[in-house]
Amino acid sequence: MQAPLPPHEEAQRLEALRAYQLNTLPAPAFDDLTALAAQICDAPISLISLVEENRQWFKSKVGTSLSETSREVSFCAHAILESDLFVVPDTALDPRFADNPLVTGDLNIRFYAGAPLVTAEGHALGALCVMDRVPRQLTQSQHDALRVLSRQVMAQLDLHRQARELRDSEARLRLVTDNSRVGLVVVDRDHRYVYANGAYAEILDLPSAAIVGLRVPDVLRDMYEEQIRPRLELAFAGGRITDELRKERPTTVSGTSRPTWMAPYSWSWS
Repeated sequence: MQAPLPPHEEAQRLEALRAYQLNTLPAPAFDDLTALAAQICDAPISLISLVEENRQWFKSKVGTSLSETSREVSFCAHAILESDLFVVPDTALDPRFADNPLVTGDLNIRFYAGAPLVTAEGHALGALCVMDRVPRQLTQSQHDALRVLSRQVMAQLDLHRQARELRDSEARLRLVTDNSRVGLVVVDRDHRYVYANGAYAEILDLPSAAIVGLRVPDVLRDMYEEQIRPRLELAFAGGRITDELRKERPTTVSGTSRPTWMAPYSWSWS
């Protein structure tokens, strides 16, 4: 029997699942949790199953070669309807699963226990589950362990999402700074360049890549002690510094060069 749709808004649940972008997430951290669930529950099969609109797919698995099934035959599609563990002691005696091909077929699933993977907003993405080929029950300590492990799976999913969002934010910031016409630099406490955008590199007539790693006093020798060093010390004390570099224009027809103030640049620190 196919599980009904969750009582909350299914479209929102699916949107939350897509926001995690789990197809690109490496699985080793999840494999450890799946293996641990199988070991603690003494189960030959353990899965981290994610329930999409028409299918469930396994982010991690122990004891099966399957990578996905239709949602129609999914045990985890039932588990996501629950606020706690969903346990089926004997699938052959349960009218919801007695004719399920995962029960009647070669996989011969006779026992299922799944802990829903629930976001902070209350959306169940899937389940951490264990299965066996004989009817059985879990002990209370196994129940508790499966709950704890499901929370650890969810913590790993959240950590991945936060790291990806941070990378995306940094990429957007880098796009803005790289294309800014104001020179921008980041300098560490050793007064070494960590980052220099194109506008700053243009002021110095150096490629950005050539600046990164150099120390400021080696790049701005003539002005370091008097002008730059005091400003960097102020920056590391908590101030934000905007400064200007003087650059000579090319020699004119008369044989003289005229100084001009280039675009301002901003110091940041790390």
